[in-house]
Amino acid sequence: MEARPLDPTDSRSALLTTGGMDDPLLPKLLDAINRAQEIEITVAFIRISGLKLLFGALFDAVDRGASIRVLTSDYLDVTDPQALRELMLLKERGADIRIYQCNGQQSFHMKSYIFIHTCDGESIEGSAYVGSSNISKAALTTGHEWNLCLQCNGNQDDPYTFQFIHIRRQFHEIFNQELVQPLSHSWIDSYLKRRRQTKLIAVEAEELVEAPTPSEIQLEALQALQATREEGYKRGLVVLATGLGKTWLAAFDTQQCQAEKVLFVAHREEILLQAQQTFVKIRPDAHTGFYNGKQRNTKGRICCLPLSRRWVEKPICNSSIKIISIILWSMNSTTLMQKPIEIF
Repeated sequence: MEARPLDPTDSRSALLTTGGMDDPLLPKLLDAINRAQEIEITVAFIRISGLKLLFGALFDAVDRGASIRVLTSDYLDVTDPQALRELMLLKERGADIRIYQCNGQQSFHMKSYIFIHTCDGESIEGSAYVGSSNISKAALTTGHEWNLCLQCNGNQDDPYTFQFIHIRRQFHEIFNQELVQPLSHSWIDSYLKRRRQTKLIAVEAEELVEAPTPSEIQLEALQALQATREEGYKRGLVVLATGLGKTWLAAFDTQQCQAEKVLFVAHREEILLQAQQTFVKIRPDAHTGFYNGKQRNTKGRICCLPLSRRWVEKPICNSSIKIISIILWSMNSTTLMQKPIEIF
């Protein structure tokens, strides 16, 4: 099917987002994500600063059953490994995340965001943004980035529908190209080893993301936990008021004691998701996994488990995991135990 020319007199031809403080792309993307049944994104690189702005909406989309496909690349090694680890949290929940591996030769400059809002047989309504914005805070908020929005109203005789279908077809072709492979923790491990730190210059200046450090209260707790270990204790209980960073403290402590395997248990899945994101920030080389009724990832170094009556009354016994550190999370306290045990 050949793409048909557009009518410059049509009002939809003027849907250009110019970026900057007056016309940022971010609110338009968030609105489209929140209404989409299918989401297809391809960008040259993803920075953690930009992913933070989209992650909540993308997670909600996965949670409501929307189809998500994301393609990024290792072009010039600009993509953040931490961003890739966080994308694995979406993949574990059903999103299809892939990497275009340039092999140091092929360039990759694509930037497109495609959204299907309704799909009834052959009738499709949606929108596509094609332009210059990668997923970074600057590109989505303050940078001067031009992105043209093409809207499809479902009318098969509309030239915009033909253009929209053409864009989707091109996305699917490159999404399944031979240089494209599924994102995995092992791929990220390899990327970390060979990656060259790249400084972004010119208009795409990014704020330096400093490594997280413990607060004064957390540092005091970490010192006390380490002192008890040196005295031979294998268990510890830390009581902190809401908002003082129990999850961060737990992650810092697993780093401090160099835990090889971690089991993080909490009563709500939203806490487990926050925990996964926190561990990724502090330990970007560590694999995280989720273990519940839908996902049973036991290969991660950090396993997140929702606490429920089912686990207590009928433990799962079809797998065995050796856990070095256990973290039990409650509203005002965190229990940390360091003792090899077999669970499940």
